[in-house]
Amino acid sequence: MEITNSLVIFIFLFFLIISTSIVTTSSNATSCIQRERKSLLVFKQSLTDTYHLLSAWKGENCCEWKGVGCDSRNGHVVMLDLRGNMLQGELSPSLQNLKRLHYLDLSGNGFSASTPKFLGSFERLKYLDLSDSGLGGLVPHHLGNLSRLQYLDLCSSSFMLDDLGWVSPLSSLRYLNLSGIAIGKRIDWLHPVNMLRSLLTLNLAECEITNVPS
Repeated sequence: MEITNSLVIFIFLFFLIISTSIVTTSSNATSCIQRERKSLLVFKQSLTDTYHLLSAWKGENCCEWKGVGCDSRNGHVVMLDLRGNMLQGELSPSLQNLKRLHYLDLSGNGFSASTPKFLGSFERLKYLDLSDSGLGGLVPHHLGNLSRLQYLDLCSSSFMLDDLGWVSPLSSLRYLNLSGIAIGKRIDWLHPVNMLRSLLTLNLAECEITNVPS
């Protein structure tokens, strides 16, 4: 039976959410860390929220905010899911204070900046989706520091690559989507990707690759 990419992603997310102990929003939710709450508010202030989708980010317990998930044991923010919110602006470095982050989805937005290097500082990150986020420019090699990363989606024609050597250390990576990024002949993609022993899904659609070794 053929397993589609969407099914692979669903299964992956299911086990990821279980493993990170993300709580749902409820009146009995674990209280969030106040330092992390303030960091989220600074992040929000740096953005243009045209449709006021983050207007519900109020109150003392950020674990109850839309798109925010916390560890049920200690209240640390472990999930930030802002996909499809059409947010604009630059990503505030205040996000770096979310040191326990496991899941970050910024896809489907209109951020107008280069991909910040500090995204490579989330040592616990397992899931990162920057597809069609508005971010662009050269993909920072700092993403190679995310040794626990299992899912990476960079699908966008706004990104650029000068090499792919930085993916080699991502030994836990199972899903990699680079579709839309021009790779062509000048970038050695086969050797770094071949070192990803845990990789299950690789998407190189519209990457302008003309020679694929047998």
